[in-house]
Amino acid sequence: MQYLTLVILFGILNLGNTNVRADSTGFTDIVNGQTATDGEFPFQLRITVQQRVIATGVVVKNYGYCGGSLVGQTWALTAGHCIWVNSTDPTRITAYYLEAGSVIVGQPRQSAVVYQNNVYLHPNYQRINLVNDLALLKTSPFSLSTPYVKTISIAPSSWYSGMYEWETVTVSGFGYTTTGGTKATRLSWTQLTGISRQYCYDQYGNSIALTSFCAQDLSGIDSSTCPGDSGGPLTFPDYNGTPIQVGIVSSGPQPCNSGAQLFTDVAQFNSWITSVIS
Repeated sequence: MQYLTLVILFGILNLGNTNVRADSTGFTDIVNGQTATDGEFPFQLRITVQQRVIATGVVVKNYGYCGGSLVGQTWALTAGHCIWVNSTDPTRITAYYLEAGSVIVGQPRQSAVVYQNNVYLHPNYQRINLVNDLALLKTSPFSLSTPYVKTISIAPSSWYSGMYEWETVTVSGFGYTTTGGTKATRLSWTQLTGISRQYCYDQYGNSIALTSFCAQDLSGIDSSTCPGDSGGPLTFPDYNGTPIQVGIVSSGPQPCNSGAQLFTDVAQFNSWITSVIS
C-alpha cells in the first residue's frame, strides 16, 4: 500500500529563515471552506511568529503564522510545532503576536504580544512525529465583555477520541481560500467527520501518534485544513450544543485536501493544560 505523506500545517512567511518543515507550495488555510461571520468563532486567534528587538519591541521579521484559541482570559492554546526557538542574537527575542475578535486579518478588535519567556511548550513534545503537539501562551488579559472575544472550554479528561468517530466536528482557520491561491483576508471554517484510527492507519500507516486523532471531509466537497491552520481549534458540541475544543490542528496530507487531517487530542492533555493555567 502507498501511504499519503503528512506535512506540518505551519504557514511560512519567510521561507529563507525557517526551521519548520512545510509544504513548499506554500498552501495555507481551510480549503473549500466557508467564510466566518463576526462573533461566530470568538475564541479563534491568529498568531504571527516574529523576531523583535528586545530593547524597543520593534518587529525585525515575521517568520510565519498559526492559529490558536483563547482558553482563558490570559491563556492561548496552540500547536507545539508553532513554537520557535529563541534568536541566537542577544539583542533579539522571539515573539508571538495574537489577533483576536475579528474575522478580518490585520484588523483585530484586541491583540497581545507574548514573548518566549511566557511560552509553555509541552515538556514531552516531539517534533519528529508530533507527539504531544501543543503549547500554551501566557498573555496580557483579553476583555471578554464583548461578543467578539470569548474563551472556549477544553474537552474534559473523561472524553476520548472515539466519541467523535463518524460524528461532525468543526475546524476554523486563516490563510488561503484555495490551494495555491492568494492569501485570504478573512477567517474561514469547515465541517469534517471524525474517523477511526484504523481508517487513518489505512491512509498513513501506523505512524500516527497516540496523542492524535483524525478527521476528514467525507461529503465529497474535499474541504480540509492546510499549512497556516496549525494550532487552530477543532470543536465538537456538548449535550447543550456548546462548542468544546477537542482537537488542535497538527498535520495533514499533501496536497491538502487529499485525505485525513491529524489533530492533537485535547482531552488527553486536560490535566496538563489545567495545571499550567492554574
